[in-house]
Amino acid sequence: MRPFVAWWIKKDMRIADNAALEAACRLANERCLPVVALYIFEPESTSAAEYHPRRDRFALECLQDLAPRLQELNVTLAVAQGDATRVFATLQAAGLALVFSHQETGVLWTFKRDLALKEFFTGNNIAWKQFPTNGVVRGLRDRDRWQSNYRDRMATPAVENPARVVHGLESTEFSTGTFSNPTRPPASSSADTFFLKDTIFLESPLALAARSWTKTQQRGGEKVAHALLDRFLQPEIHRKYISSLSRPKESQTFSSRMSPYLAFGCISSRQILAKLATDHVKEASHSRSLSAFRSRLAWKCHFVQKLENFPEMEEREQNAALAGLRPEMNKEEFERWHQGLTGYPLVDACLRSVHASGFLNFRMRAMLMSFASHLMWRDWRAPSWDLAQAFLDFEPGIHFSQVQMQASVTGNNQIRIYNPIKQSLDNDPEAVFIKQWLPELKNTSAANIHAMNSLPPTYPKPIVVLDAALARARETLFKRFKDSDVRSEAQKVQSQLGSRGGFSSWRNRRKAAVKPGTRKSGGAPQKAETPPDQTLF
Repeated sequence: MRPFVAWWIKKDMRIADNAALEAACRLANERCLPVVALYIFEPESTSAAEYHPRRDRFALECLQDLAPRLQELNVTLAVAQGDATRVFATLQAAGLALVFSHQETGVLWTFKRDLALKEFFTGNNIAWKQFPTNGVVRGLRDRDRWQSNYRDRMATPAVENPARVVHGLESTEFSTGTFSNPTRPPASSSADTFFLKDTIFLESPLALAARSWTKTQQRGGEKVAHALLDRFLQPEIHRKYISSLSRPKESQTFSSRMSPYLAFGCISSRQILAKLATDHVKEASHSRSLSAFRSRLAWKCHFVQKLENFPEMEEREQNAALAGLRPEMNKEEFERWHQGLTGYPLVDACLRSVHASGFLNFRMRAMLMSFASHLMWRDWRAPSWDLAQAFLDFEPGIHFSQVQMQASVTGNNQIRIYNPIKQSLDNDPEAVFIKQWLPELKNTSAANIHAMNSLPPTYPKPIVVLDAALARARETLFKRFKDSDVRSEAQKVQSQLGSRGGFSSWRNRRKAAVKPGTRKSGGAPQKAETPPDQTLF
């Protein structure tokens, strides 16, 4: 088999504004080489704590979307299952010359995998060219310049579409070598898709992903991402963006729903910002809503940058002085949490909804973590991994940053203690969402649901006593946050990971009074790291 160039598809599952794919095609044409687009289903992924087959299904749908357009570019799509280093070792024997990819900021096992691959590529004289992702800066030493770097990147024109590869691989050439072209592709498509020989691909992620489908789950693909963005930019949709963000029912319709497409790289932040800047959007838009949305794109990159700088965030508290603050959940507590049987209707509805659909608006995500950490007074890790499994849009940088923020283990953020009853009154006043996901309460009035009075005997008793749990959390946290070791560590966190004064759209943000049972000021030093409501998309 002839030497070839590989575009390793990671979390950049798109053709447009893709520096890695464009560079691979350009260099291949300069050197008269073919290009193989490679996607790997890795066993480390399926055994990881955050794994859910719904994301494999989403990835397969993205590959289905990519396949015919890669064929138009004369790029061969290949799918493998196995350890990444072994896959690339097999490809090296088949003629692999260069590898192009984006810089991934993922969970810890992907970080360690990339370190191992870097060593493998170096030892085998294979060049690996990685390209930045959105606003994340690899090797960043000074957060003071991050915002200006972000603005500069977002203002740069999108990468040109890749040129068609002149010297492609023939199907027969490829299928008789390292890869085969079976009769059952991963998703129906007229384009050829090849599979690494002797893998169990057809028996593993495909079967799991097929079983994971639900009608409420979003579909993957670059085309779907752009269609969804166009829908959101219709004035009748995005004009309700801000008012619907905190509401679990309304947010399903009036938030952008772009988060899984950003997480999988079906669309780039720069593409979205460019679309927001077009004249026809600006003329027809509700500027306050789109300004808020624009800010959340920046906050997204900010949180991913945190993980880039602190890869162990999934395991360790940002504030080392707050390690061991709470005990772990026991088995019974975790099962009640996981199944949505805590005895608090909005909490249970949110848990059942997110496990069924993969989506939940951010205010409710924050409430769930606050409930587990503050009211149940349990360690953040078990609920963190449980939610990581559930989210279709799982973005490690956002997830672990926000989990620790809502669990009050950063020290440089406001303490956020959400009262689940107040949240249900504010954000599901008619209990429409609650009744949708808790059929045992369908005949109970909204007033009784919010007051937790006269609930049917089939519904579980509360797992904690609310007033006592709120009081314990407030007293313990505000006392602990005054301690010198927590303050000292908080200063380090702010220096190394914190934002520098927020983003422009929030300069004049609303400064709401603290309401009992939601947030409370005082006790801890207030830093710059205070984006409003933390609601992303």
